[in-house]
Amino acid sequence: MRTPSAVDVQALLPEALCMRIVQGGEYRMAGTLARAPWDARTLQLTVARRDAGSALALRPPAPWRRAVHAMQRRFFDVVEGLSDQGRVLVPGLTLGVLGQDALGEGEPVDEVYARRLEEGSRRAGIIHLMAVSGGHYALLVAAATALCSWALMPRWAVACARAAAVAALTAVLVPSESITRAVVMHLFALGYVLLGRRSQTAPLLLWTAIVSIVARPARAADLGFALSCAAVLGIALASGPLAAALRRWLPRTMADALATTLGAQLLTSPLQLLMQPRIALWAVPANLLVAPWMDAATVCGLVAYTVSWCMPQVGFAFAWCASLGTKSVEIAADVFGAEDGSATLAWPSDTVGALRMAAAEILVLLIAVLLRAMARLRDGMPRRRAFASPAPIVRSRLWWRRTAAMLVRLRWRPRTARATGRRRPHGRVGAGSRPPRHRASGGGEGSGP
Repeated sequence: MRTPSAVDVQALLPEALCMRIVQGGEYRMAGTLARAPWDARTLQLTVARRDAGSALALRPPAPWRRAVHAMQRRFFDVVEGLSDQGRVLVPGLTLGVLGQDALGEGEPVDEVYARRLEEGSRRAGIIHLMAVSGGHYALLVAAATALCSWALMPRWAVACARAAAVAALTAVLVPSESITRAVVMHLFALGYVLLGRRSQTAPLLLWTAIVSIVARPARAADLGFALSCAAVLGIALASGPLAAALRRWLPRTMADALATTLGAQLLTSPLQLLMQPRIALWAVPANLLVAPWMDAATVCGLVAYTVSWCMPQVGFAFAWCASLGTKSVEIAADVFGAEDGSATLAWPSDTVGALRMAAAEILVLLIAVLLRAMARLRDGMPRRRAFASPAPIVRSRLWWRRTAAMLVRLRWRPRTARATGRRRPHGRVGAGSRPPRHRASGGGEGSGP
């Protein structure tokens, strides 16, 4: 007697069989089922090359699934005309799949270069850019909202447009737990749009985590889902105060970018230690180097993915523009991800190591708060001020404006008789002359009508 069951299994398939598999279909194949060597809770199905021909499709995928599969194949074909870094990084930034991990009919990517670039990005702390998360959805939702605002659409139309944008992007991306977090969170945010209220990131994230874990309890042990939630929570809680403090010494754009990077690193660092036993020492400057170019590169990559199936030349042009933005990733990996060991710091990769990292971050924050309090006590400043002191660059601009206005309004007086040392001759006031008038602030001698 057979009892049907369902369990998640990671399949290792030969290349010929991978080209035939389409997401959304049901297939039957023979192979060796065993536990994964890196995780005893993960099952791994290995299909040998001799068993690839015995795979049988039980149910074909839906037509829209086949259309998405064709779009992906055409996108990878277009990307093959780029340089090595573009072939590796543009698919990773757009779909979350690095070029060396994608299957295509053209010449394969240089394996040595691809692995060196991947390891350099990991040592520099920027490998998270190759995992599709909330950034893609934020860009698309912002574009849909701006278009609806320009057309003066009502709130329900804006909510429908944002929901359609989220559904369309989810259909063409490779599924992952970070994408699931972004989808659920953006769908919850539609309630704020319908009510006409400003969305609050922390409550949205908490409800997203609760609903996602209740729907599938295995997500509670998924590091991808945990990293995505931790990054969003760190940005929501820490980026605001950090940006306000950094704007005293840095320009607004640079302060906001640095605060966002620090906020995300603050909560994700303990979780990253569970994946690799090293700390990226140059993660903050590396992220600051690549941050200005990632939004434009992501948009160009998504446009190339959208139009490559019908207009390959246009798709290649946008993919080439995206490769210009991903060039910064290669530069950051070479500069901040050196292989001599100076880019990383060894750290225990277990639960105790993660707790030590969290304790070290809390200690650094406490030291910063105490130093700020000591500086206020030394300067005799009150605990709370009605007005915050502006940044030095703001004070310099204000000084220059006030000085220029004072110089413009300045009036020069002629020399008086007392200043020149000459006496004015005395005489009687004529009939046609008028006596001088004296001003006084109040009544008394010298004041008159």
